Amino acid sequence: MPTISQVAKHAKTSIGTVSRVLNNKKNVSPEARQRVLKAIAELNYTPTVASNRYQFVVVTYQLRPKQKGNDTYFVTLLTQLLYQLNTHFRHVQILSLEQLDQLDPRHVSTVIHISQSQEADEQIQQQLGQIPLIHINGHRTPDHGYNITSNHYQSAFLAMRYLHQMGHEHVHYINFDVTAPLQQQRMQGLRDAAEQLGMTCHMGLLNEKKTIFESVLDAVNNPSTCVFMGNGSMLMNTYFALLKLGIRIGEDMSFISIDAGQQTASCHPPLTVVREPLKDMIDKTVELTGKIIAGEHHNDNRQLDFNCELIVRSSVKSLR
Repeated sequence: MPTISQVAKHAKTSIGTVSRVLNNKKNVSPEARQRVLKAIAELNYTPTVASNRYQFVVVTYQLRPKQKGNDTYFVTLLTQLLYQLNTHFRHVQILSLEQLDQLDPRHVSTVIHISQSQEADEQIQQQLGQIPLIHINGHRTPDHGYNITSNHYQSAFLAMRYLHQMGHEHVHYINFDVTAPLQQQRMQGLRDAAEQLGMTCHMGLLNEKKTIFESVLDAVNNPSTCVFMGNGSMLMNTYFALLKLGIRIGEDMSFISIDAGQQTASCHPPLTVVREPLKDMIDKTVELTGKIIAGEHHNDNRQLDFNCELIVRSSVKSLR
């Protein structure tokens, strides 16, 4: 008995396209639909009864090895997203990227992918073809779907403008994975803000040979008056490295970070953070999922950016 994969190969298209034809979806070109119908007839393919029974919303994710068990941002995003999806829709599945081969596209209405790497984005695109995709913080906008991101460039400008208002001229930025496009956007925002505001921003970039502690030590030993932690998953490691060096945060050295949840408010002193717009991003994801299921989505605005918010607490000292 022929499979849906064989039909897709015979029709020279993706499994997703075959699934959309089988489920009478509208957004398939007439030429592709004709090829699929011809392949179905020539192969005498009969879909299983189960193929039209459920239409799942599938959430996929991938953790980078360095972040396992320590990515507060990712865990918060994933848990809040799943809660909202299960509140609004009946059939929601969660799969790791390694489990993607278990996915039967005939059962899927849309896939929501929480991006952690450019390679993961490309794998999802390649394997799922024309199934509508929603990437969250994706490194690229999918051909058939949406990319919902926080505005990393704006987040850098927001932090630097505040530090400038507080009298800081030298800032030490700490982060890793600087090849990722979204991190490149934040770094470009830092450079542009520094140039526009007459500041200096030293890039304390981590690699296999340089630890967080060593980068924090560099910040203490150079003229920087503030550490800017650009990754929430490493925020607490940076915080404790400063304490280990005997640095009084908010007095000897100011500290600002990308947010990592409630723990930042519990530090001493409470940390000033740039908060990512998780609620807005999740609400938009749920809205688009509903439109996709109803066949009402349009691809006229597929890249959606949401601005971050500055939460001012006590960890940045005024130098004016």
